[in-house]
Amino acid sequence: MKKLITEEDIMWVDAWAHEMRTLMKERGNSGPPRALRWSDVQVSTSGRNCVWSAPNQCRVCNGYGTDMETGQKCECGGLLEGGVKWRMDALNRARIPAHCINIEPNILLGTTAKWVEEWRPSARGYILLGDKGTGKTSYMVAMVKAFIRANVPARMVDWPTFISERKSKMGNQIALDAQMEVFGSCPVLCIDELARERGTEWTEELLDAVIELRYQSGHTTIVASNADAKGFEEYMGPRLYSRLAQMCRVVPFNGVDRRQK
Repeated sequence: MKKLITEEDIMWVDAWAHEMRTLMKERGNSGPPRALRWSDVQVSTSGRNCVWSAPNQCRVCNGYGTDMETGQKCECGGLLEGGVKWRMDALNRARIPAHCINIEPNILLGTTAKWVEEWRPSARGYILLGDKGTGKTSYMVAMVKAFIRANVPARMVDWPTFISERKSKMGNQIALDAQMEVFGSCPVLCIDELARERGTEWTEELLDAVIELRYQSGHTTIVASNADAKGFEEYMGPRLYSRLAQMCRVVPFNGVDRRQK
């Protein structure tokens, strides 16, 4: 009777198993190599902000976007625009508030979602004005996430926090310059809580510098404030308000304070 499994077959299987064990050991996994997927990414909070991370680096490309063995583009995209690592890094740089961890782009109105989808560099932004608790910050977070999903870097800046951080970095010119570089280079920047603190000569000069950077760069700016239209205009002053009005369109946020519900 003919043997169904020959000695040669057994040797081939053993050689294949040895090769797979060696490959797995080299790549540091307990299973076949698989590209990192967005479903592997976890979101948590650290201090004031949300943090996106993955328990393991991409098993195929180690996060660089190219398969280390074949030289082909990895399915995860790595650091390439829109890749999983790129998107994680973009979200971490966005400084999304910790209390907004569950906010998703699906809360955006159709007109806003279309605006993000059709966005082009230097597109006119928004000034969101309304009472506290009416959802301005949440709406900004949804826009930031929508932009990053569309492969456009976007960031948030809480104005009072920025002022505090600015004061703490006095004397460290490298850190101060790095802070301002964000205002001049980010394609989409959301500035939250303007007009909340009492203005001083120093904060007015800082605001002037920031708005001037955004104006000269031509990048898209989105601003939110609890002030009404008249109060916001008075806070900005005629010259800066004129600049912002050219850069942005005003959108009123009406409603009750959701935080008290």
